[in-house]
Amino acid sequence: MTIHDERLSRLILADPETAAMIQKKLKEHFSPVTDHEIAWIVEETIQGLSQETALGHAIASGMIELTGSSRQNHLATFICRARQAGL
Repeated sequence: MTIHDERLSRLILADPETAAMIQKKLKEHFSPVTDHEIAWIVEETIQGLSQETALGHAIASGMIELTGSSRQNHLATFICRARQAGL
């Protein structure tokens, strides 16, 4: 178990493979990701997974790339566009 397991618990129940992918990406991420950001990633990923597995994976990957960076202000736009694409 790693430090992120507790924060990913809902996603682990919903889709253990996706949770493992996110956990790996978070470990490799270049800057720290806050608890709030992880909760947001989990929520949006679960919502994406409910529509299509690939959408959930794309949302998780994109959000992780945008967190903790100067591009973070683009995160809300990314989520909005990802939701539009999933509809």
